[in-house]
Amino acid sequence: MKRRAFLAGFLAAPWMVRQAFGDASLGGAPRATATEPTLVFVVPQSERQRWDRGAAFGELLNHGSDRDLAALAAIDVVCAPASRFGVDGAPLMLYVERGRVWQIDGVLPQYRETDERRADAHEAEVSRQRVELLSMLIREVVPRPKTSIAQAATRARARWVNHAPPGARWGHAGGCGTWYEGDDRADMPDCGMGHVPAASARFLDFLVKAS
Repeated sequence: MKRRAFLAGFLAAPWMVRQAFGDASLGGAPRATATEPTLVFVVPQSERQRWDRGAAFGELLNHGSDRDLAALAAIDVVCAPASRFGVDGAPLMLYVERGRVWQIDGVLPQYRETDERRADAHEAEVSRQRVELLSMLIREVVPRPKTSIAQAATRARARWVNHAPPGARWGHAGGCGTWYEGDDRADMPDCGMGHVPAASARFLDFLVKAS
């Protein structure tokens, strides 16, 4: 049976989930500050990691449930390297509030090549695990919304799904190329060169340079 070929960035290690959460506030003043409580989607140095994270954050925003998105309603969301906030390395996310910075980290489940008959089920399960992980990590540190879950989720989608968070733009990827919302240009490789999981077809394309 022919296997699907994933675009670079989705081929990775085994996709069993391993979760890790860093809840310690970092000492010292960050190099960049936020005037409002802010969740930072961290932009890593590696191009492959940037692609994978942009896809995973896109999965959360585009396909997360009301419960998954509610915590994002009353805070700012930005995409930036961790170094801008005085943090070494590239944890998945940072939470910045009143001059304090918390690291939020974990290991994203990864897509892998699989038998064509099992591909759809595999992709759906990996996407579900990725959204669950990111949502759980965010809820561990971001305060609960003061409104109902449904109201908060509606506001979050209006702020971060209709328009990409600062530091990124929405991209669309498929086997016949990539295009970006608000940009008429498109990257067009030969059709059939790769496959993108359906949940990752709309992804965050980071506009900031890696640190």
